[in-house]
Amino acid sequence: NARPGDIILLRGGVHNIDYEVWIKPEMGGADGKFLTIAAYPGEEAIFATPRRLIINASYIRIHGIYFQNNRVDVVRGGGMQQYIEIINNRFDGGPRYGAIEFSANKGLIEGNVILLSPTGRTTDHGIYILRSSDNVIRNNYINGPTGYCIQIYDERKSGDPADTVFTISNVLVEKNFISSSAERTGIVIAPGPQVRIENVVIRNNVITANNFHAILIRGPATKNIEIYNNTFYQNGRQGINVGDGSGTGISNVIIKNNIFEDSPNDNGKVYPSWYKIAHIQVGENVENVVLDNNLYWPESVPFYGITDTNAIFGDPLFVDTTNNNFHLQETSPAIDVGVDVGLPYSGAAPDLGAFEYGFPIKPSYDVSVVGIGNFSSAEVGQPFNMEVTIKNAGLDTLRGVVGWKATITDSNGVVVGNPVGVQPLDRLPPEFTATVPTIAETQWTPQKEGRYTVQVTVAYNGDENPQNDTLKVSFNVGGTSVLLVSFQAAVKNNTVQLTWRTTPEVHASGFEIECSSDGRQYQKIGFVKRQDTTQSYQFLDKTVKAGHYYYRLKLLRLDGSFEYSSPVEVTVRFPNQFNLEQNYPNPFNDSTIIGYTIPVPTGNSKAAVLNSSLKIYSLAGRLIRTLVAEENKAGSHKVVWDGKDDQGKPVASGVYIYKLNAGDFTLAKKLLLLR
Repeated sequence: NARPGDIILLRGGVHNIDYEVWIKPEMGGADGKFLTIAAYPGEEAIFATPRRLIINASYIRIHGIYFQNNRVDVVRGGGMQQYIEIINNRFDGGPRYGAIEFSANKGLIEGNVILLSPTGRTTDHGIYILRSSDNVIRNNYINGPTGYCIQIYDERKSGDPADTVFTISNVLVEKNFISSSAERTGIVIAPGPQVRIENVVIRNNVITANNFHAILIRGPATKNIEIYNNTFYQNGRQGINVGDGSGTGISNVIIKNNIFEDSPNDNGKVYPSWYKIAHIQVGENVENVVLDNNLYWPESVPFYGITDTNAIFGDPLFVDTTNNNFHLQETSPAIDVGVDVGLPYSGAAPDLGAFEYGFPIKPSYDVSVVGIGNFSSAEVGQPFNMEVTIKNAGLDTLRGVVGWKATITDSNGVVVGNPVGVQPLDRLPPEFTATVPTIAETQWTPQKEGRYTVQVTVAYNGDENPQNDTLKVSFNVGGTSVLLVSFQAAVKNNTVQLTWRTTPEVHASGFEIECSSDGRQYQKIGFVKRQDTTQSYQFLDKTVKAGHYYYRLKLLRLDGSFEYSSPVEVTVRFPNQFNLEQNYPNPFNDSTIIGYTIPVPTGNSKAAVLNSSLKIYSLAGRLIRTLVAEENKAGSHKVVWDGKDDQGKPVASGVYIYKLNAGDFTLAKKLLLLR
């Protein structure tokens, strides 16, 4: 009975199922409405069937489930599926062929922990990508398979047409930790018979301690492979092998801004004669390989078939390789010596390797609960469906499932209810607000009138650095007192915006606004008078500087009494450097958002104004569209491009350049439009 947009919650405990579990085409979601299968909030759901979870439907999300000794298999039976998301799951044991086997378009494999045990079968891999297009493999931790950690491979099957060539294309592999293939390689790109592989980007990964190579690229139909800003550390024989011998049928490979630290060894295995000990080996028949501006250590390890004319030699000075911390120390020779490949960077030039020095070590999120509402519906004997408003003001896009738990206590402190809410996040941008209602089965029914307190804790578990926040609010069941429905704070244009909503203010004269920098000592900063015509209020604090602040409301009653709201917190960050963000979504086929930042000048003034322009160009340098041509104040800005030129005509599919000019600052990046 599940429908598009529904969530199927798998309760905690071990689920032993003796047969394959199928999600068939008619069971899928719809555009913008994923069907989500997720672990129940706060519980560990273990899927222990000896068979597979097979997905043959579109718009499916699998989130937060523990797969023991089995796998998720996304198949193409009856046609190619699309928009499958495998997020934040755990896999262990020795699943056959791959923990995640994936053949679908426009998919996302993100945040999974794959800890596999050697099986002796070199066909057992971590993530296995077959014929498909436009898939993203991001932020996964893969360790220990006998076969490849990530295999991008397919071949003609017995039922396929004899004259058809299949394609694996537009694959993005980024920000993964890829380690300890027992008998193979970290990443392999290898088309089989009647398959071609093209347009693969591998960037910002750490690939370490694999048996043969960090990356192996094979023919005979492989082209357009880009390898940027990865860290390759002590893989068995080579950092990268392009060609696996001759290299026939491989073309257009770009290798830039990587770090190779190799202490090759034989690891007790038998190698083909062409697997020489090397940082990089390129086959003699490979066409058009660009090797530029990488760091190598030790210098004594050779190259075969190619040279890096801008090679940098030296110890990269990682922070702590014993604990897999491959960030750069302050004195690393890899800092500010890279070339611009379109990735964000800090400093005079990009750094080399997977991590930019000075950037946050983990994704930066600021997930908070900013409102608890629907109190006016709390009546004796009626189920209470509470609404919790959740805000992300962080730097990164959230995907996955966000949830909250609440504890409701009466005036004596006795717990009377524990409602829960959970909601999937469908590719939401870095700043968003979502209202999440109570799961029906956990609704609380008040048994008597009185004063109650609800404390809500919200958690987003979509990455390795979960964020949590708590808000407490009091309300009445029955009576006519002023009830605070919601109270939230947001930063907009370097100003703190406070908004709150109440039920009818029968006994209130107004609200004093108080602010604190430590959460203990508060000062009055303003007053808002009660209004007869509205229950929604706003106050702007334009005096703030960079820092963390606490705000609370002092509700003044007509009888002279008062009460305080629970505080809300907000962090004010003024930008200190220019930035041009990667457009989102990318690729896109309708419209895309481009963000950029104008910094605040020294002295923390908010009055900086610069003549700025943001323009779209073709790869040939022809101006397509002027999006911005005006004075911009310091702060963060966003603009939408609808894929049209200055005459309002839709432009063709392809790669375009967007370029920011602000004062003396210039930065350009690429985007991809797919019609």
